[in-house]
Amino acid sequence: MGGSVARALVISSYVAQGSVGLRATMAALAGRGIDVIALPTITLSCHPGHAHFAGAVVPIATLDDMLNALDANGALAGVDAVLTGYLPSEAHVMFAQSAIDRVMAQNSNAFVMVDPVLGDDPDGLYIDASAAKAVRDVLVPVAHILTPNRFELAYLSGTAIDCENDAVDAARTLGVARVAVTSVPFGPTKLANVLVTSEWVLRTEATKVDHAAHGTGDVFAAILLARLLEGTDEKSALASAAAIVAHAIAISGDAPDLALERVDWTSQDVTHVSPERLT
Repeated sequence: MGGSVARALVISSYVAQGSVGLRATMAALAGRGIDVIALPTITLSCHPGHAHFAGAVVPIATLDDMLNALDANGALAGVDAVLTGYLPSEAHVMFAQSAIDRVMAQNSNAFVMVDPVLGDDPDGLYIDASAAKAVRDVLVPVAHILTPNRFELAYLSGTAIDCENDAVDAARTLGVARVAVTSVPFGPTKLANVLVTSEWVLRTEATKVDHAAHGTGDVFAAILLARLLEGTDEKSALASAAAIVAHAIAISGDAPDLALERVDWTSQDVTHVSPERLT
């Protein structure tokens, strides 16, 4: 961004141990040289998929106070992008909207990425239905880019997503300039990441894995955002995001969480993915 260090405001979950939410996003963005301001919407011991976990939602009043202090210190004036992730309640969605508005008031060129962390296959929604509806109705319309998985795109569009063509058609109903859909069914053994605009589609493919570690969606969104902030084109950004996720999965093996400390966030060794342009 003009030779200076880009800054991103990220609003999502935080775990004391693991590789989801802010833990993954901050590692990926910092690994690409992005300065991160992180606001936690919930603090947990670990991903809820573990046998034991504990934590609490961060009160809106606390988040308001934190945002006000950051603003008073001049931090928001330097924000180049806002990334929203896990928002556990409708009130947290409205807080995210207010944060976006405050950033945009100081930098009208700021970039808004909405990672609609609503749920996944096969379990469905894992946030309150009112929060999911608010993400759809409040945040999706202000996003410059959206990064849903297959389940989330189906929820947001109200349509079934069984193949790549379904994903493209559904993405184009949302009114967002760029929609990067992950985990799209692509034949019996593969999944696709599909980046959709009104004019063209890019696709990368990956072989399905039985037990992918937690945090892949967070890493994908963060690398995509970082590459776009670096000024790269969408094809290169998608290639980097897909390749680094594949690299992270491979080095993490059967572990329940990504081995973030072992990921090489910038090596050209992990940029071998070449997206296919479909239209």
